[in-house]
Amino acid sequence: MGLKPILELDYSSFRWYKLSDVDFTSLSVGEVPFTSVADAGTVSVMDFRFDPLVSGEPAVPAGLRATSASPGFYMIQFVGPTKDSWWAQLEAAGISVLQYYPQNTYLTWTTGETAKVAEGLRFVRWQGSFQPAYKISPFLRALNGRITNVAITFYNDGNIQDTLTRITDFGGGYILHSPAQPDGRFYTAIFTLDASRLVDVARINTV
Repeated sequence: MGLKPILELDYSSFRWYKLSDVDFTSLSVGEVPFTSVADAGTVSVMDFRFDPLVSGEPAVPAGLRATSASPGFYMIQFVGPTKDSWWAQLEAAGISVLQYYPQNTYLTWTTGETAKVAEGLRFVRWQGSFQPAYKISPFLRALNGRITNVAITFYNDGNIQDTLTRITDFGGGYILHSPAQPDGRFYTAIFTLDASRLVDVARINTV
């Protein structure tokens, strides 16, 4: 069809293209079957939806923005559906890939310095901090006063007790904790907690 893709990736069973408007129109009127992926560059986490390269990251209160380059959560968005070789390169760079977010975005655990290294990889579209604002559910944001049961999921960085102690230091009343998944990379703890301290807990790097 004479297309000149901005990006072309081969997955054996299908091909992934990023096309100009002109080429997309040509494809649309042709006879080649295809599926258009709406909002392919949009990141969705909690009730936040944004394309980091089009509209930038969402505006969040200063107190709910990441400020440290120490080990923590970072998001890495690929240019298309992931390939095993991409995962291997991230892991080799010291970036632990943890879970998926639409579209083609993964939550990772690493340092800010190492996350920036990912920007130079040809298959990485964008990387950025997993902001504390992304950690608090809309339901919790609407509450006031003492919350009887708050489920807090946190990363197992090798010192589970440290995270539990930090939550307690913010007035959290410990109830229980257990692995959130079989591999033990994440744990979930149940606390009583004042709504006013949700921001403090969200700023804990492992939460």
